[in-house]
Amino acid sequence: GTLVKELTEKCCQGADLVVFRVQVDGDVVTMVNRARDGMSAMARTTALTCAAFARWVAAGKMQFTGVIPPEKLATDQAAYQFILDTLRVR
Repeated sequence: GTLVKELTEKCCQGADLVVFRVQVDGDVVTMVNRARDGMSAMARTTALTCAAFARWVAAGKMQFTGVIPPEKLATDQAAYQFILDTLRVR
């Protein structure tokens, strides 16, 4: 079979779950994301964040130029808040 067929048969069974935990300087954040509304948890975790960032750029709010690593973008409070607000709605 093809790679796509193999992956579809083995990896697309049932709803997925994404859990991650970040601990920095004594602060702990845990995120649990479950598949819902026909969208996998992994898609919700990655694609929705990417789409929120794209909306921020399309709105003309980008202050940086060139290739921007996420950790640099996270230092921009306006970008961070826009992305969080967008994700909160989703």
